[in-house]
Amino acid sequence: SVNANFNDSIRFELKDSSSLNCPSIVEYVKYAIDTLLDPAVFTSENIYSCDSSFMLLIPFAYDSCVYYLNNNKVYKGSNIHEFKEMGSNSIIKVRAHNQTCVKTYDHFLYSPYPKVQAGIQTAKRWKFYDFSSDTSNVLTHQWYFNQSIVSTVGAFTFDMTPYIGDTIRVKHLVNSRNNCQDSAIETCIVPDFTSLQNAELLSVEVYPNPAKDQLSIEGLPLGSIVELFTMQGQKLIHQAVQGNHYTIDLQPFNSGVYVLSLQNPEGGKLQTKIIVE
Repeated sequence: SVNANFNDSIRFELKDSSSLNCPSIVEYVKYAIDTLLDPAVFTSENIYSCDSSFMLLIPFAYDSCVYYLNNNKVYKGSNIHEFKEMGSNSIIKVRAHNQTCVKTYDHFLYSPYPKVQAGIQTAKRWKFYDFSSDTSNVLTHQWYFNQSIVSTVGAFTFDMTPYIGDTIRVKHLVNSRNNCQDSAIETCIVPDFTSLQNAELLSVEVYPNPAKDQLSIEGLPLGSIVELFTMQGQKLIHQAVQGNHYTIDLQPFNSGVYVLSLQNPEGGKLQTKIIVE
């Protein structure tokens, strides 16, 4: 047997003792030592990913690799393998073989990156929709209506007038500081605001009509605007109302027909004729 630390050849000479006058038989036999093509000293590493999987790449220097997860053999093959369904603090180990040489990569300690969740919260205020989400660990936002991007912030307000009567696909795509990604999708049905904006004004009571000294208005939405016009369009009163009740003093006005206009905060309008005696 020969201990060798570099590739070389051995010279064999065979002499026939019964025919000493004959020349020796000489042969050279080459040999190559088995070596590790990745001589670097391996130290334990912490590895991370966005989910419960991790793609491990071993230096391309071996005939085969055997992969272990928590000391259980899971794969034997090439220098690349994807581990799946790992939990926090899972341990990965690899034994890499090159002929008779073995190198152990031990151990990789796995931890998942903090989760990031897209989410979609929606609050509706007539034609204005407020969109928001949980911004924990989120670095970037992308909001899409159908295929069009409409915002890149965590919370925003959108006038949905362009989508009246449509059903749109709202998608929220987020990326974390660790480049983890998540998305959420919801279907949003946008009603016809033109038929809804006056709805709360239909229950407003205006009395008496005809009126003499004063006109009472009950059930106004908070923040409504009350206006009074002559039949020729001259504006006589413009008043923002903070309560549900408003009274108009009619004594300064001549007898005749006037136009009362009510507008709610969402822009809905209702007009009616008032007779002053």
